[in-house]
Amino acid sequence: MHTNGTYSSWHLALSVNWNPTCISGMRPCRLTTVRSGDLSGGTDARCGIARSGMYSMSASDKLPFGQITEGMEVGLLKDKVAIVTGASSGIGRATASLFAGEGASVIVVARREVELAKLTDDIARAGGKAVVMAGDVREEETARRAVELALDHFGGLDIAFNNAGTLGEMGPSTEVSASGWRDTIETNLTSAFLSARNQVPAMLKRGSGSIISTSTFVGHTVGFPGVAAYAASKAGLIGLTQALAAEYGPQSVRVNALLPGGTDTAMGREMNGTPEALAKVAGLHALKRIARPEEIARAALFLASDASSFTTGTAMLVDGGVSISRT
Repeated sequence: MHTNGTYSSWHLALSVNWNPTCISGMRPCRLTTVRSGDLSGGTDARCGIARSGMYSMSASDKLPFGQITEGMEVGLLKDKVAIVTGASSGIGRATASLFAGEGASVIVVARREVELAKLTDDIARAGGKAVVMAGDVREEETARRAVELALDHFGGLDIAFNNAGTLGEMGPSTEVSASGWRDTIETNLTSAFLSARNQVPAMLKRGSGSIISTSTFVGHTVGFPGVAAYAASKAGLIGLTQALAAEYGPQSVRVNALLPGGTDTAMGREMNGTPEALAKVAGLHALKRIARPEEIARAALFLASDASSFTTGTAMLVDGGVSISRT
């Protein structure tokens, strides 16, 4: 806060929910010569980067993460290039916005081109960079073109969030049609395989990379009736994740699966179509609520960033405790 024209107390938040818009302009904040126990940074450090609900400290506090040295950027994905599929809504949209806010250049992929255009406009207004790639993730051509866009527009590929998915045909397992089963597997599992098949070579040229697939706790830690195709396809992503992680870990390509709990998305509302059903699902979680898409996006940011540099082959639960709750 300002007192008599000077900063007598200001707040620093090292937050994965940081917006790169400083009061001094549309650019990432830079901390200059800030060390443990010292928040006397230069002018650019005083950019109003505190965010509610995250760790914050006053000038009298010590930095919790050891030491921030001269020239370190706050943007966790500065100069990185990312692909986000299923980016037109929900978790994908929130993650694309967050990645761009953290300094990444983003290729946003989905079928709904109009929604993608709105997203890229929002990112551009916030000072970020994003390019639209409209296509069906079930087709390998979509994956190939997305990687080509990353290379052509931004010079490489560092991160892929293979998030596109569908709930698929629901009902008793023995009544699910073969076509409904195949469509769900192709959308949720085969698309991630086709994406990775094109993404990994680009990351190997870069010398490292991070691939994240959106799986679920359903069919992994909890069984639900009526969603056999969805559960099987999402569980298959964990096996794919582990195989890729083992194969390409020696080349510094990390591969992880993100397993959200109930989340306030169109798919979640489709699966639980009444207020009573939504309330029941919220009650299954230890936190007694469902997630906001932005909360899942922060977990994706962790896996995309160097903060998770020793994390690969994991099925990372971000599920509000639904996997352990029995109340």
